[in-house]
Amino acid sequence: MTPRVPIVAAVAAAVGCVTLAACGAGASASPADQRSDGSPVVISPSRSGTEPTESPRESPTSAPTATSARPRTPTASAGVFALGDSVMLGARPCLRAAGYRVDALGSRQPAAGVRVLTAARDSGRLPKNVLVHLGTNGGMRETTISTVMKTVGAGRTVVWATIQLPNDRSMYTFEQRTNTAIKAAVRTYRNAVLLDWNALSGRHPGYTWGDGIHVTPSGCRAYAKAVTAVLAGKPTPR
Repeated sequence: MTPRVPIVAAVAAAVGCVTLAACGAGASASPADQRSDGSPVVISPSRSGTEPTESPRESPTSAPTATSARPRTPTASAGVFALGDSVMLGARPCLRAAGYRVDALGSRQPAAGVRVLTAARDSGRLPKNVLVHLGTNGGMRETTISTVMKTVGAGRTVVWATIQLPNDRSMYTFEQRTNTAIKAAVRTYRNAVLLDWNALSGRHPGYTWGDGIHVTPSGCRAYAKAVTAVLAGKPTPR
C-alpha cells in the first residue's frame, strides 16, 4: 500500500464511478463526470471492511486445488471475459480496445460478481480466460475466491487483480487481507495467475485519480497492457 491523496468525496448515491471515454493519450472523463480540478466524480467504496452477508450457494464439492487443476498456459486468443467493479469501469475502454469483453459496474460486490460468472458459464458465454477485479467495496475473502474458482472451473485461466486503496487504515481496513487472499489463491490454483495492480499503481501514482483508487487515462492504458502481459505468461509490468 502506498501513500495517497485523500479520497474524493461521494456526491450522489445513485451515480456510479466515472467511465473513461477513450484509451488514447488524450482520453479523459466527460465534463459532467469531472470536478473543476479535472478529477472524476466518484462514489466511495464501502469502508466497513466487511463483505456482504449475501453469498451464492456453494457446492459441497471441493474446490480444484494445485493437485486437481490442470496446468495450462493462458492465451489471449482464447478470448477474455473481464469482470469488475468501478476500478475496472475506468479501464473498460482500454480493455475493450484490446478485444476483451468487459462487465464492470460501480459498487459491485463480490457475491454479485459470482452470479454474473455463473450466468455467463451456464449460457456458454464464458471464454477460456477470465479477469476478476473485485473487492474494492468491502473486500473479499477466501471463501468467495474459492467459489469463483469452482464457478469458472479448472479448464479456464483466472487472472486475479489485486486491489489498491488509499493508505488510511482507519477507513480502509481490508486491502491487505483481500490481497493476501488473492495471492494465496494464485499459489493454490494452477489455473490462477496474478495481476498485481496494487504494486503497479503504487509505483505509478499517476495511474489513479486523487482518490487513490480509480484509474486515470494513463492508468487505463497501463491496466490493459498489464492484463495482456499476464495473459502472455509474463509477470506484472513494472
